[in-house]
Amino acid sequence: MHEYRVRPTPPFSFELTASFLSPGPTDQVDVFDGKRYMRLLELESSSRLALVSSLGSEQRPELIITLMNGTETDERPTGRVLTRMLGLDFDLGPFYELCQCDQQLYALSRDHYGLKPIQRLRPFESLALAIASEGQKKHMLQATLSSIAEVHSYKVACAGETFYSFPNAATFAGLEVEDLTHEPVDSIQAGQLHNLAALVTRGDLDLKALRRRPTDELLSTLESLSGVSAGGAQLT
Repeated sequence: MHEYRVRPTPPFSFELTASFLSPGPTDQVDVFDGKRYMRLLELESSSRLALVSSLGSEQRPELIITLMNGTETDERPTGRVLTRMLGLDFDLGPFYELCQCDQQLYALSRDHYGLKPIQRLRPFESLALAIASEGQKKHMLQATLSSIAEVHSYKVACAGETFYSFPNAATFAGLEVEDLTHEPVDSIQAGQLHNLAALVTRGDLDLKALRRRPTDELLSTLESLSGVSAGGAQLT
């Protein structure tokens, strides 16, 4: 076990931001209990279970990150990933300045003060959840693929709980559609997820290269994928 601290760019509401990463209390991939955000991070060559909690305030934020199966050498890769996922370096100052001139934006910013823009661990994860949200008729932030992860993903047990990594593209592509059909994921969603994974693993869809393309081209490509709506493409 290894523990380290990070100081996000203020203002930052950890509880509010972390709650948007977790679709709910029953999810076993992105887990947030109101005080701690827990995620089994699949890195390039290892998986680390990270527990993130807040020590500071919105104006003087400080997070403590505990790696339950990590060491000091894991600080940089896990810190880099969590910084991106929780938007820790994002400066909200210009947005709040803009809100001063707009009454509706000002009210919205007060209700969600310190909320940073979140990201998923990888673009494939975002697209998979975009597909799941359409089939489950939920907002993308509330969609879950935990039922597939619990059957087919790497897992780590800690303090009587089991945490699962998000299934990667190779996992999806290596399974049959019927193996991916686990409530609330139906056979249509399972087929769409399998097709997406096949495109990624074959190299027909290069998500890293796509990020460097113009926004219009990027969105057009994502919207052309089966099961991905315009809203899902934009949130990805």
